[in-house]
Amino acid sequence: MTFHQVECFLETAKAGTISRGAERLFITQQAVSSQLKSLEQELGFPLFQRENKGVSLTPEGALLCEEWTPLWERLQISIDRARDIHIGRSAHIQIAVEDMGKCSEDLLAAFTDYEERYKKVSIDFEISSPRQMLSQLESGRLDMAILYESEFQ
Repeated sequence: MTFHQVECFLETAKAGTISRGAERLFITQQAVSSQLKSLEQELGFPLFQRENKGVSLTPEGALLCEEWTPLWERLQISIDRARDIHIGRSAHIQIAVEDMGKCSEDLLAAFTDYEERYKKVSIDFEISSPRQMLSQLESGRLDMAILYESEFQ
């Protein structure tokens, strides 16, 4: 079993069709079909029921999709973190939030929980005006801006 086979399986399961799964992976439908067929042969059971309008997971496929999805997401995060270390990217994030009262406090608590869970990430969180956020974003001093309104004022 390869990572590519697992990726094809999970993307197809999310997309609901082999062709949409292939689009999401930027590969051909035939390549995804081939990967799925190889995976099913190796496992010894079908993962999908092929239908006219797409695919649906078999009970075995549904179980594997449920179990493998968080593992796959964790694997991707690990790869991203290793890549960040390799290129020297900082695990420091600057976030500004428009004052939204209780919502801003809830966001601060969520960011604090995140920092406690992922010790190598530090988050600077500040409440700021949209105009200040725009200036900070443009100068590269801010990684993310969270606004209550849909655009900068």
